[in-house]
Amino acid sequence: MGLGFGLHVEVDTGGQEPIDVELGAFNITHNVSPMWVKAGVYDALYNSDGKDAGEILETLREGKVDFIAHLNEYEKLNPPNGWGTVKDAFGFLESVIALCEKHPKAKIWISA
Repeated sequence: MGLGFGLHVEVDTGGQEPIDVELGAFNITHNVSPMWVKAGVYDALYNSDGKDAGEILETLREGKVDFIAHLNEYEKLNPPNGWGTVKDAFGFLESVIALCEKHPKAKIWISA
C-alpha cells in the first residue's frame, strides 16, 4: 500500500454527464510518511482530497525548501528495508509540485 496523489478535472462535453479527465498521478510508499511529517506536507498530501491543487502549493514548496536545507536529517529517516528513500520522497514531492503548478485549478484526488 502507498499514497496515490493525482489531479483531475470534469469536462462538460455536452453529454448526459461530465467526463472526468485525469491530468497526472503519482504513487509512493507510506514508508516516507515520517519525511512528510518532518517537511510539514503530510496534511497537504494525505488530507487534500477534493481541494484545488493551488491550495496546497505553498505548503509543498515550503516542504521542498526544508528537504534541501536539512537533507542529512531526512536521510536518517530512510527506512531500513530500502523502500522509500529520501531520494524517492524528494522526487515525488517535486513531481507533485510541478503538476500542481501546471494545473492549479484542478481537483486533487487521494488514495491512501
